[in-house]
Amino acid sequence: MALFPVQIEGPITSVSPAGDGAVLTVMGMTVLVSRSAGENRRIVTPDVGPADRHLSIAELLSTLPLPGRTAKGFVGGTAVVTGNFNSKTGRVEVVFKPGAPDDQSATPFEENPKLEVGPPESLILGPVTAVDGGEFFVNGVAVRRLDASDDRLRGLPPQNEFGFDIRPDSVRPGMAAGVDGYHSEVDAKFVGYNFVVDDPRTRLTTALPQVSILRAGGRNRGAEFDVDVRGGVTTAHAAGGSQTLEVFRIDKVDGVDTEAFLGRTQARVIPGGFAKWRLNVSLTALAPPYDVAPSSIVVRNVDAPGAVKPSARKNDIDVRDG
Repeated sequence: MALFPVQIEGPITSVSPAGDGAVLTVMGMTVLVSRSAGENRRIVTPDVGPADRHLSIAELLSTLPLPGRTAKGFVGGTAVVTGNFNSKTGRVEVVFKPGAPDDQSATPFEENPKLEVGPPESLILGPVTAVDGGEFFVNGVAVRRLDASDDRLRGLPPQNEFGFDIRPDSVRPGMAAGVDGYHSEVDAKFVGYNFVVDDPRTRLTTALPQVSILRAGGRNRGAEFDVDVRGGVTTAHAAGGSQTLEVFRIDKVDGVDTEAFLGRTQARVIPGGFAKWRLNVSLTALAPPYDVAPSSIVVRNVDAPGAVKPSARKNDIDVRDG
């Protein structure tokens, strides 16, 4: 038996129980998903950025149609699989910390499997053409913003390009917008789970200091993990705009979410009350339980005034082999 790294992206034709896990059919390929993957944040839906939703096996197997969909659960949707092909079983596997088989030899394999499932994803870019009550039109198409009524697939509030929530009543026709989502089979609208408006005239939902995570990724290089995290921070509260950010990884230790320091960085000021920040760090010689790639992070603004230091929403970090 040997494991070989694989990546798959394609339509899901079936989802069924398999012991205490699940088995999917993706483009005719059998994908086995272990319970451990669900328990360790390795099954997600494609809610963009901080809204990444971790699914349990039970939620993956649910047959309740998703909002705006008529098919059972995730059937008919899209799977993005990062896993291993098992030469003995002939199946693709998504297993947390798979470990090398005895006869693996020097053949590389995926050490950080992950499964993303969701409706067939689409994108709209263009101007806001109308605002009717709480409904927006982009390029003339009605956008129904996804709420939190279905815990498997939750939408974000409208945001600006720095990742901060904006007031819906500050969005006006003519503003540039981007919407990630999918076409509804129920009412012919576009179901959007990420609605971004790039216009300085929008207003934030709060005047309190904020920090965001816009991108979190990395590379697994065997003996080390390279981590690259980027985001935004508000600067109206800071003299001169200088901001110091600290980033922490979050791991399950004895069943409890535990933080470990990754690094510190300074924000780069941009006119308009915001700044952008970035952290690059290499992790080497890690002792258990931190000898696996980080799967979730949080960032804090240590320069924010007052006793409460604002934290970004927790975000997945996508660490890939290479």
